[in-house]
Amino acid sequence: MVKIGNSIFLHINEIAEGFNSNVKQIKHFLDDNNVRCINFEEDVYVLESEFLRIFTGETLIPSYNSSKKNNIKYPVTEKEILAEALNVLQRTGKVSIKELREVLKNIMNLSEEDLKINKNRNDTKFDQKVRNLISHRDSNGLTRYCDYEKIGKEGYLKLKER
Repeated sequence: MVKIGNSIFLHINEIAEGFNSNVKQIKHFLDDNNVRCINFEEDVYVLESEFLRIFTGETLIPSYNSSKKNNIKYPVTEKEILAEALNVLQRTGKVSIKELREVLKNIMNLSEEDLKINKNRNDTKFDQKVRNLISHRDSNGLTRYCDYEKIGKEGYLKLKER
């Protein structure tokens, strides 16, 4: 189990051990139930609330896959952005905030609400959430996995060595 900000991520190996199963079976079970896994380094994690949703039958935060089935798009949460940002960093090692924002826009299923322009600004609500992720990095757990550096006017995230 890993805690990032207020989010708890369960290690898939611990889930498999708890259910006296193997990781491959648990991964298949999660896929069947539209629960997204997060790969970080060589480890696989799942958001605890998403995992528990399987057993309660409740949809507290609709997953991307379930929202695609009925064509409803919900605004992405900062927790979802954090998880996707960590996936991007896992692949790239280092990324500028500007590049990260564009990559996230392309891979996340953004809603109309996410794409609305903020009042008195020239950016979207999604852009604001990405900025919040960076500016709140000490309290949301982002700095546990990466360092922030500023080069000129551009900010960068760099995955920490483990």
